[in-house]
Amino acid sequence: MRYALTVEYDGTRYAGFQIQKNANTIQAELEKALAIIFKAPVTILFAGRTDSGVHAWGQVISFSLKEDELSKTKIDSLKIMRSLNGLLPHDIVISAISTVREDFHPRFLCLGRKYEYLIWNYPSRSTFWDKKALWIRRAIPIDKCNEELKSIIGLHDFTAFTPQIRDYINPERHVYYAKLIALGESSKKNMDKHLISFEICANAFLHNMIRIILGSLLDIVEGRSKYSMREILLSRLRTCAGQTIAATGLYLSQAYYPENLGLVNAASDKSYFPSWEDWQKMNESRT
Repeated sequence: MRYALTVEYDGTRYAGFQIQKNANTIQAELEKALAIIFKAPVTILFAGRTDSGVHAWGQVISFSLKEDELSKTKIDSLKIMRSLNGLLPHDIVISAISTVREDFHPRFLCLGRKYEYLIWNYPSRSTFWDKKALWIRRAIPIDKCNEELKSIIGLHDFTAFTPQIRDYINPERHVYYAKLIALGESSKKNMDKHLISFEICANAFLHNMIRIILGSLLDIVEGRSKYSMREILLSRLRTCAGQTIAATGLYLSQAYYPENLGLVNAASDKSYFPSWEDWQKMNESRT
C-alpha cells in the first residue's frame, strides 16, 4: 500500500530536505520516525528538494508498505499520522495523509509547485518574523514589481537565474504565475501588517531560481541594476541577474497533482495548469 503525506517544516535547523552525509535533514528525520513505527527501513519520495534553511507548508512525500509490514503494525492512516507527529521533532509536522495508487510519485506526477517568499517590509524589524521573512526597510513598489514579473511568465530559458547549468539539464521552465501580494492589507493581526508575499508557481525550478529572480527584482526596483527583468531573462547570463537572497523567507507552499489522483492539493484551477497530456509533452525533455 502506498501513502501520500503533506509535510510542514521549519527549515532553520536543517541542511535541506534531501538526505546528506554528516548533516541533519528533513528526509532523515522522517525516515527515522517511519523506521521506528514500522520496525523496518522506509524510503520516502518527495515533491521538491528544498535547500538549507528553506521552509515548507505543502511538501508532499510518499512511501510504500508491504502487506506483511502492515499486518505487523495493524494501524490505519490516521494512526500513522499521529504516531509520526509524536516521534518527529517539534519543527516537522505531518498535516495530511491519504492512500494513493501504487504508481503515485510525488515528483514525477506533480503538475506544478508553488513557492512563497515572505518579506517584512517596515523600517524596524519584527520579533515574530525574524528568521522567517526577509527584512527590507524601504517600501517596496508592488505595482512596479508585478509589471517586471510579467516578463518571466510562460515557458522560458531561465539560465540567467541559476548559478550553474550542466550540459544535461534543460534550462527551460514554465512559470504559471509570479506576483507580489501585500498580505498586511487584508490582515487584522498587527504581527502580519507589513508582510509581503512573493508567490511563484511553475512546473519545476532550477537551483536557486526563485531566490535569484526575487533578488534581481529587488535590485531593479531599488535602482541597483541597469537591466530590466526581460533583459536579464533574454541575456541568459548569470552576471546580468541580481543577488541570491537568503533562504530565510522561502516556503514550499503547495505541490499540485491531477484531480484524478484524489489528493487534496489537486490542480483544480484550470486557468493556470496545463492538461495532463500537455504537461507530459512539456516535461519530456526536462531533467
